[in-house]
Amino acid sequence: MTKYRFLEVPPLNSNLLMLQLGRLGDFMCSTAFLPILKRQRPDISVAGIVRRRLLNVTGSCEYIDLILPYGLLYDIPLSIIKNIVYKPDIFVDLNHFVSETSKIVTFLSLADIKLTIATGHKTYPYNRFIALEGIESSHIVDRSLAVAELLGLRVSERDRRPHICIPMEGFDGANRVLNDFGFEDYIAINISAGSDDRMLSSEKWREIIKFILKESDKNIILLSMPSHMEIIEAIGFRNKRRVKSYTGGDFFTFSALISKSSLLISPDTSAIHIAGAFNVPVVGLYPDVSWNINMFGPTSDTKVVIFQKGRLVKDIETSLITKTLIQQLF
Repeated sequence: MTKYRFLEVPPLNSNLLMLQLGRLGDFMCSTAFLPILKRQRPDISVAGIVRRRLLNVTGSCEYIDLILPYGLLYDIPLSIIKNIVYKPDIFVDLNHFVSETSKIVTFLSLADIKLTIATGHKTYPYNRFIALEGIESSHIVDRSLAVAELLGLRVSERDRRPHICIPMEGFDGANRVLNDFGFEDYIAINISAGSDDRMLSSEKWREIIKFILKESDKNIILLSMPSHMEIIEAIGFRNKRRVKSYTGGDFFTFSALISKSSLLISPDTSAIHIAGAFNVPVVGLYPDVSWNINMFGPTSDTKVVIFQKGRLVKDIETSLITKTLIQQLF
């Protein structure tokens, strides 16, 4: 069982909590305690800080910490984040950034509670760190909930979810898509992933789709980033009445479509964490890497993790996926 403790514990004498945040999936899991904090300690405001790669005018890269305000952190709005300091831009002239850096330093100086959920990065100006014992068996959501417990907040099993707040325009966008498709009940299949090693071939997806259409009466929505539209096109599904695709690239609409689905199938953990936030059943495709599954596995009540011994996600046999689907879902 994983144990947590603060390495340094200053007095709890500030109403501002700083978070170090990472990529999209890490962000949703690392902020799982925010709804609890908002309910039980509305006096504490929160700002996020993330390391971004900035490309300067000479073409070289530097890494700078940016404080990210409400509505700008990966386009996910968090009503609890109240402090607007700087809008990040990946491509900037670093000379222009000097004045903004001074704002960040000033802002950091206001926070007596500066907290990170990571185990390293000791160069960050934080005065609270969480030490994790048994990190190899610790889900990143559990680490976030440890923050709540260490702050004296009450945590229930229902709180063990990633956190994402979808604005109404996201649901409006999803409703327009569903009205156009004529769908109410559907399976969402996320084609995209953050690395090529997690990308199934169009041939494998075609087999999986054919299997679902044959074995169930479910409709299917294929989701992908705009950059992966060629995979959707290569799948070449013929039953366009029951199989539709969304490649619009709007993150809010993408998330809302997952939240409204009856099942998500995905090789990408970010989509799996979105489903977890809304307790949507998940079939997750993972590499045979135990720490990856332990840290980033699905949190939905109904979930299936598929991996094949010694293989990457892209090499998982289709027969294993369809066998798991028929055993677990139909």
